[in-house]
Amino acid sequence: MATTSLYVELIIIGLETMMWITSFSVYFTDIQYIFVIEKIIETLPASVFLLGVMYILGLIFDRIADLIFQKTENQIRVKSGLKAQSSILVWTESKQEEYFKFARSKIRILRSSAINIPLFVISIIINIVKYYPSKYLFLIFVVVTGCILSYFSWICYKQAITNFYNKARILEKDINKRDGKGRVNSNDAK
Repeated sequence: MATTSLYVELIIIGLETMMWITSFSVYFTDIQYIFVIEKIIETLPASVFLLGVMYILGLIFDRIADLIFQKTENQIRVKSGLKAQSSILVWTESKQEEYFKFARSKIRILRSSAINIPLFVISIIINIVKYYPSKYLFLIFVVVTGCILSYFSWICYKQAITNFYNKARILEKDINKRDGKGRVNSNDAK
């Protein structure tokens, strides 16, 4: 079950990435190629191929987002006061692995969305300007909606990662009270 969730999560991230890549491709080539993409997507073997492509894009972009947000996550982790070398030790020791998996999945999707959504919105905006220059209301709608979604994906990511480490720290304190050692180590988590 957890492995399937990871595949789905990476496919979602890959789908987001593929959307802005495709949109930028349309801008830099020509809109007539959108029909070729539509025909490819309609066939089953191509859909299976696209799932593989989205999975690979998801893997790559998840790592890129991880690198981009590593400093932010480290700052939030330090601010939480978590002492354990790895938060998974705390979640495992407290028998909260399912919540850990859910929380990390949510964090990965939000982290990638905080980058993918603005890129997709920018690509849509430049396509509207290029192909529909007189559609001002639609352009304004896309800009406003894109800004709102971009803002909330960033805020939700920060809130999710803050909650994750704060909860890990609370669990760590509880574990330390129970074992009296004042720390969680790898031997305790086994």
